[in-house]
Amino acid sequence: MDMSLTKVDCVIAESPLPHDPGELFSVLNPIARPGCIVAGFVKAISHTVSGQIASRLALEHYLDSTSQFLTQKRTALLSGERDTIILEALERAFREANRSVYDFGHKLAAGGRMGASLLGLILYDSFIAVGKSDIGSVYIVRSGEVVPFFVEESNLDGNTSLTRNLVGANSLVNIELSSLPLEPNDQVIAFARTVLPKEEAKLVDCVRAGFLDSTSAMKFLSSQVFSANVETPATVIINLGPEGIYLEEAV
Repeated sequence: MDMSLTKVDCVIAESPLPHDPGELFSVLNPIARPGCIVAGFVKAISHTVSGQIASRLALEHYLDSTSQFLTQKRTALLSGERDTIILEALERAFREANRSVYDFGHKLAAGGRMGASLLGLILYDSFIAVGKSDIGSVYIVRSGEVVPFFVEESNLDGNTSLTRNLVGANSLVNIELSSLPLEPNDQVIAFARTVLPKEEAKLVDCVRAGFLDSTSAMKFLSSQVFSANVETPATVIINLGPEGIYLEEAV
């Protein structure tokens, strides 16, 4: 078994600024094995009750689907099927999240008016897959270089255009997927909303200034990147190291 990237540390980049109340996120290890992490970020399209229900349903069903599928495939994950399984888990989870919100909306005769953005991430050992519907940004930092998982189309005024491809708005959802192999000492940064060009420039400056060099500095990354905003998005930083030591395996 390849255990080269089993040391995974997760840091929540807190901010003194308030968060959007319609934004939720969760990070977990559903198969309880070294080197695995699953994260999900949702954002309601409105501050209404229906918007909050949509975001909660989307996150709950995304996490449940991911956890169940990866648990069922625990043995296969150790084989050469790993990359395929992770991508399939992500696609299944998005479809299940979409179905749950879409069905609930139609039961309330609110079809088409309930929806939420969803950003999902699955990392297992040396492979990561990221999917999103509507908004969200994920970056990999390798050897001091900051590279986005998704290339955003920007308007002439520099604002990133949003397609409103929401989970639950239609019977089918389009999923934008990106994946790549990982290396020791890579760092992954996930934001619950799309990072604008000016904010991305701040992110690069923060990385060069050493904000990812210590846990205490990482916690202030979000407030630095989004300093011009009233609300900051949830921000998760994943640090990948070489093989770790686990007592359960050593005994």
